[in-house]
Amino acid sequence: MTSVACALLIAYGNRRFRSGVTLDWQVAGWLTVFGALVAVGLQIYQLTDLPFFPGSSGYASCFIGWAGFNIATLLVGGLLARDAACPGTAPPSCGCRGWGSTALSVAAARLFRANLEGATYFWGFIALLALFFWALFYVL
Repeated sequence: MTSVACALLIAYGNRRFRSGVTLDWQVAGWLTVFGALVAVGLQIYQLTDLPFFPGSSGYASCFIGWAGFNIATLLVGGLLARDAACPGTAPPSCGCRGWGSTALSVAAARLFRANLEGATYFWGFIALLALFFWALFYVL
């Protein structure tokens, strides 16, 4: 459920960024990175304490395969959130690196907004996957 919380958090930060508040999306991005690392740590911990052997059944094999895919997806999502939190093309009000005295060009601003939207949509994908596999492996 950490994945769902991270997806909601980065969506909130994206909505606040569109309204002109730059600090909220930066905080949301860094909290999403932290949440992704916590989720990866919890997934790895869960793999060390399984009540079954990885090759004991079809369920076990699918669970182990999903866990590896989940870890990789969370790490990619965390990387996207980090880039959205403080990229080289961020607005100067965020205090990030890579800024001189010149204003942000229109093309760079469009690219930055596209990267932020892409990170938001990818975290939505991660949240949907997390809910689906949670229902598949833990509820059923």
